[in-house]
Amino acid sequence: VIEEMETYWESGGRNTQKLVHLDLKFHQSIMQATGNVLVMTIGEMLKTMFQETLSRSVSAADGVAWTIAQHRRTLTALRSRDSQQIREAIIYGLDGSKNRRFD
Repeated sequence: VIEEMETYWESGGRNTQKLVHLDLKFHQSIMQATGNVLVMTIGEMLKTMFQETLSRSVSAADGVAWTIAQHRRTLTALRSRDSQQIREAIIYGLDGSKNRRFD
């Protein structure tokens, strides 16, 4: 999913709805990978709440590059199975989403 977003962006794709769809697809993939029905159900409920934030994020000057880098950081942490690294990646992502400027 990360490569799909990166390829779309690098090929000149700038449709915000498509970028948000790809961003959500990344998060849904992680939730599905848990195999936990509760996590997947809560994730689906939260999806609608976060669409506007994701739209602003990918529309920011460095938004897509930041999102791709953060997705890679998160995936690397998850693959490491190191709980501290996972926690740091998630906190960094949440803080970055909250504190970044949306022009």
